Amino acid sequence: MKVLKYIEENYNYIVIFTNLDNGDNVLKRKNMLLEIGGYTCCWKISTLRKFKKIILYIRENGINKLYKADYDYKENVEDERYRIHYHNLEFLENTPYNWKEFANTQNPIRYIEK
Repeated sequence: MKVLKYIEENYNYIVIFTNLDNGDNVLKRKNMLLEIGGYTCCWKISTLRKFKKIILYIRENGINKLYKADYDYKENVEDERYRIHYHNLEFLENTPYNWKEFANTQNPIRYIEK
């Protein structure tokens, strides 16, 4: 599971896959700069899981981009689907690994507890 390279000790993470090439829309801005804050849209996530950090795996134009952000809060937008609000979005790097190799799952959501 390649994602562990980006996981800091003592933090729980949610790791999210989105494919912009297929029309998924993951990043929304609250301000003009994504780094200041934004949110993902719209995921079926567990309300029982607690996390402080987010890793976004975004496929765009055939390139797999990795980002890390700090979690703010989740907003219920429809039945069991949530926007995940974040701040301090930081580009990590591009990765050659497909989602399944990276996160060891086919599910678009992965939780990692450390």
